[in-house]
Amino acid sequence: MWWAFTAASLALVVAFLASPGSAGVTSRTTGDAALAGRVAELLPDGRSAGGSVGLSVALVERGRTTRAALGTTDGSTPVTPDTAFETGSVQKVLTATLLAELLEAKKITLTDTLAELWPDVRFADPAVGAITIRQLATHTAGLPSIPAQDPAFVRAMAIHLLGGNGYAALSDPMRTLATLTGVGPGERPSFAYSNLGYAVLAETLAEVDGRDYGTALRARVLDPLGMRDTTIRDTAGTPRGAALPHSTAGVPTVPFTNLPWAAVGTGTWTTSADLVKFLATGRSPSAPTAPTRTHTPLADVPDYAKHDGRIGLGWQIWLRVLTFAVPTLVSGALLCTVTVITAQLP
Repeated sequence: MWWAFTAASLALVVAFLASPGSAGVTSRTTGDAALAGRVAELLPDGRSAGGSVGLSVALVERGRTTRAALGTTDGSTPVTPDTAFETGSVQKVLTATLLAELLEAKKITLTDTLAELWPDVRFADPAVGAITIRQLATHTAGLPSIPAQDPAFVRAMAIHLLGGNGYAALSDPMRTLATLTGVGPGERPSFAYSNLGYAVLAETLAEVDGRDYGTALRARVLDPLGMRDTTIRDTAGTPRGAALPHSTAGVPTVPFTNLPWAAVGTGTWTTSADLVKFLATGRSPSAPTAPTRTHTPLADVPDYAKHDGRIGLGWQIWLRVLTFAVPTLVSGALLCTVTVITAQLP
C-alpha cells in the first residue's frame, strides 16, 4: 500500500464576525500568494469569505511543500504557518498512531478486550467488557459519542449551550463506560462515531504503556516525528500566539479542556507545519510500519459509500479521489479539515 498526498492542509477556524465592518480573511495573507488565492476560493463565501477569521495551510505536492496563511488569530494578529490551532478530532489519528506503535511493540493486539486489559474493572454489562481494541479504534464498538448516562451530562450540555467548556464537566470516560448497559457492538458491528470510544481507547493505551496518554504520545509519536508544536494542555488557556476558537457568529469561545478526554481533541493543539511532518510518514517508500498500518481499511463506513469509504485505525479512508473534506463543528467553530488525498491501494 502506498499513498500520494497531493495536498494536506490544516484548515482552521472559519467563523463569521458579527460586525459588518470586520476585515475578511483575505485582507491579510502571507506565504505563497497563488496558494492563498486557491484556498480563498474554497471558503464558504468565495474570495471575500464574509468575515472569516483565519487559517493556515500547507500544500504538499510532488514532494514540495508550499505554505500560506490567511486572516488573523483574533481579529488583529496575522496568522502564520507556525500558528497553533485546536486539533479537534484530528487528534484521533494521532491516538491511532500511538496504538499502531504499541501494536508494533507487541504490547497490545487488536483482539484484546477491555475486560482483559482492565482486569480490576467491574463492568456492569459483560458486552461492554467484551469490546475489542479494534472496535474502539474503528468506531464499531457501538458506543455513544457522549454518554447521556454520565452523571454530569445535563450540566455539561448546559455549559456548552452557554458557550462554556462543557467537556470539563464530564466524568472520567473509563469510569463512565464501566457503568453503561445496553450498549456494545452486537452480533454485527457497524460504524458509529464515538468520542467516548476514543477517550477509552486512549486511557487503555496509557494503561498498557505504563505512562499517561500525553507522555506516551510524546515519546512514541510526536518526538520521533519532530512534532514539537503539537501539545496537550491540562489547564485552561491557549498556547502562546495560538488562534482563538470562534463560534459561527464570530464570537471567541472557550477552548475545550479535560485531560481524560484529550484523545478526542480537548486541550490539544497543533500547527499546519507539524501536520505536514505527520502526513509525510505515510507517503515514503521507507515509511515506518506503525504509521502506515493505520491506513489499512478494516470496516465499511456506510455514510461514505459513494466514495467507497472505509475506516482503518482512526483514519477515514476514501478509495476514490475527493476534492474537499466535509466540515465538522468542533468547539463551537467551523473546523474544516481540507485534506485532498489521492490514495492508491492494491
